[in-house]
Amino acid sequence: MFGWRAIGHASRHGSHGGPFAPIMASILGVIFWFVFIIVYTLDWSGRYGLFQNLVVAVSSLLVVGLLIGLTWVVWVFRRGWTKLGMDWCAD
Repeated sequence: MFGWRAIGHASRHGSHGGPFAPIMASILGVIFWFVFIIVYTLDWSGRYGLFQNLVVAVSSLLVVGLLIGLTWVVWVFRRGWTKLGMDWCAD
């Protein structure tokens, strides 16, 4: 059993599959961030100075990084520390 059904089947019956959701969230987060920066640079940044544009870029990167990190943390906690070979963290 391969593909989308296999992933849904494994999730419904309690056995967790691989890190498909966090990987997709990471890839999509980076792609959306690049698209946002390109649109911002070409269209919206004309009114602001260099410092304000840098603040927008860094703060948006920080938000995307936090969301990606949160996705991975949720995945790790749902999977469990011991299943990842990190039993020293479970004490």
